Amino acid sequence: MHRKHIENIRKYLDDLQETNLPWTRWQVKQEGDKNWENLNYEPIWAEKAEYRRKPDEIKKEISFSKPVTKELKPGERYWTISSFSGEFRIFKAVWTNHYADNSRLEEGLIHLTEEAAQEHLDAILSVFKPFEKKRVKHSL
Repeated sequence: MHRKHIENIRKYLDDLQETNLPWTRWQVKQEGDKNWENLNYEPIWAEKAEYRRKPDEIKKEISFSKPVTKELKPGERYWTISSFSGEFRIFKAVWTNHYADNSRLEEGLIHLTEEAAQEHLDAILSVFKPFEKKRVKHSL
């Protein structure tokens, strides 16, 4: 054990008070490695390794209607999602084969119904809680 790990060892001991598997909350990065690896066993507190608690994660299952995957016909109306001034919105647009249309298609943001677009937006907002959900419609 190396002195550089003292603070982490204290945190590890705190975790041991809460669980019999404290290493499941920790990661290690070996000297020269770029990526952190999850621990599968008690740490050995190697001098040339770095240790940290795993970053907090949010795991959530979401679902929404599949976005359109093929170009629409010129003049065909669709619904999409965008962010104006940091606020997510759905709005109606018309396919003109413009760069913006193709960009939305590539990003998976085109739906043929308002309901499907709203489902998609609700799924996005369920992950990004800091953004306030507002239904604002803009038509072309």
